[in-house]
Order: sequence, then structure tokens, then C-alpha cells
Amino acid sequence: MALVCYCDHTYVLFREKTFEEAARLAEVEASLIVSRIEWFGLRVRLSKPETLLFRGPGRRGPPPGARLLIGEMEVRMSPTLKCLGLILDGRWTLGPHFQQLGPKVVRAASALDRPLPNIGGPSKAFKRLYFRVCRSIALYGAPIWEDSLTALKNI
Repeated sequence: MALVCYCDHTYVLFREKTFEEAARLAEVEASLIVSRIEWFGLRVRLSKPETLLFRGPGRRGPPPGARLLIGEMEVRMSPTLKCLGLILDGRWTLGPHFQQLGPKVVRAASALDRPLPNIGGPSKAFKRLYFRVCRSIALYGAPIWEDSLTALKNI
């Protein structure tokens, strides 16, 4: 088991042979974490928990309709999980991340394009800013997904 905390996110990770074993341990651990946080006088927002089953090649996903019970709340298994700006899927492919990233960069570029003058075009400084904003959006989380992209390029 591993417990990862970052800002206001807490991740509970288990590696077990079956989904049922991992789900049972995750429910117990999540309930313990919630009660400990509440013991400190803080509130846990149970309206937003997400669960995702990471699996290796050849392994099946969670059973249809799989849910975890965290405290009094049932949380369904999700096909993706948003983690620090990255959209992960159960096989660590980052495919869903890139499917949502393209339109996001296009929307940002379109929004930045609206205030440009019709005559004479944008200044060099604005073009530089425009490029940097779009690049920052596109490369957010790149240190994490860089290896996956490099592996795809070598195929």
C-alpha cells in the first residue's frame, strides 16, 4: 500500500492479485484516512472522490458497475482520473489526456486570437506571448508523459 498526499489530494494505491482484495483494502484505508482527517477537526468533501483501477497488459478492468464504499458514500469506478492536470486511464496510456488536450489548446489559441488587430497583425511581443501560453497549456505535465510520447515516436 502507498499513500500519496499532494495539496488537497490524497491518493491510496494498492497492488493486489484481485480487484476484490484491492477494493476491500481501499475502502478500509480510505475510511481510516477520512476519520483521521476529521479527528484533526477538518472536513473531507466526500462529494468528489474518484476511483480508478490501474492494470497491466492483459489484465481486465473492474467488473461492470464496480463501486467502493467510502464512509457512507458509494463511489463508482471511473475509466479515467484527473490527477494534477493529467487525465490518466487504467493502462497508463494517456490517450484520454491527449484527446482532451488538443481541443483545449485550440480553444485557448482562438480566445487569444480575438483581441488581435485586423490590420497589421499582432506585434512580435504578442506573438511570443501567444506562443508561450499555448505551449504551456500543451506541455503541462510533460515530465510525466514525455516517456510515453517518446516511446510512441520510436514505433
